[in-house]
Amino acid sequence: MHQYNSMEESNQIMLLGTAASPYVNRVQFVLNLKSIKYEFIEENLACKSDLLLASNPVLKKVPVLLQANKPPLCESLIIIDYLEEIYPNVHKLLPSDPLDRAIIRFWANYMDNEVLPLYEKLRCTPHKEGKEAIIKQIIEESSLIEKTHIKFSNGKSYFGGEDVGYLDVVFGSFIGWTRFVEKHYNFKIFDLVRTPNLVEWAERMTSHEVIKDSTASTAWIALILIFTTLIDHQFNRLKHDHRSSKSLSKRKSPSRVDASSIFRCAPQSFFLFSRVGFCADCSCRSVSTTVKPLFEDGATLEMLEKKEKVLLKKSNAKVEQAKEFPRAKNKRAAVHSV
Repeated sequence: MHQYNSMEESNQIMLLGTAASPYVNRVQFVLNLKSIKYEFIEENLACKSDLLLASNPVLKKVPVLLQANKPPLCESLIIIDYLEEIYPNVHKLLPSDPLDRAIIRFWANYMDNEVLPLYEKLRCTPHKEGKEAIIKQIIEESSLIEKTHIKFSNGKSYFGGEDVGYLDVVFGSFIGWTRFVEKHYNFKIFDLVRTPNLVEWAERMTSHEVIKDSTASTAWIALILIFTTLIDHQFNRLKHDHRSSKSLSKRKSPSRVDASSIFRCAPQSFFLFSRVGFCADCSCRSVSTTVKPLFEDGATLEMLEKKEKVLLKKSNAKVEQAKEFPRAKNKRAAVHSV
């Protein structure tokens, strides 16, 4: 809360977020495009700050925009609309006509609700046949976005025409994640033959002076996905071991580890971890000291995959260690080990 008070004294804008979140990135795009000075506060979603919980007590998510003597604003599209309204004459993002604005907002919501969830669905689908069906969906959606670009750009560089507009901000925030999905699953979302306009547009967006420094790098995205998958593997394996254990199934002792209470916190989202390093007073700090030195921001996908094997080996050892604690009736130690 001290940070919020200091904001009031200096009459500045603060943005709570994580560097790898596309929803945070899009708000950063708009703040930069409109030359709005702000302070970025890196939030740790694995150990959420009191400031975040107080500012967004309902959703407990980022981004959150804080201003002096005004209530916090949450949800990226709402924040962008607000900034467009209070700074309408600085890098205008939306057209003047109400119907045109409504159509653009439709496509922004379509992107968030219909297209982008397919990336998470692809990650969570276990079977090859299911993944292939989702990949087909993603390719079909990219062709639709190509047509949308042709419609709104009128033969110019961006969805907004000659310069970055509302849809460029919304779609552009996911370019880093799109490129990672392409590499990780070995297929093309933006293709020179099928979506030539999107290929050129993506290059322009990532080289834009105002935008390029606020886009999550592919290496960071790979790190987050690998770490999330690794934690999923730990929880799911240990959960399976508990269910198949005869000694645990026959006894319902209070000292037995309750699988549902341990594993309901397993990460299910791409964006759970903003960084591998957790805050100093978080109980999972020991994980960060093991993992953080293994990664560099410029690491290639191949390097990260090799390091994933190292982490997987460490995690397997931890899982075996954790399995011993329930047998010794030590629930606290088992939870801490996980």
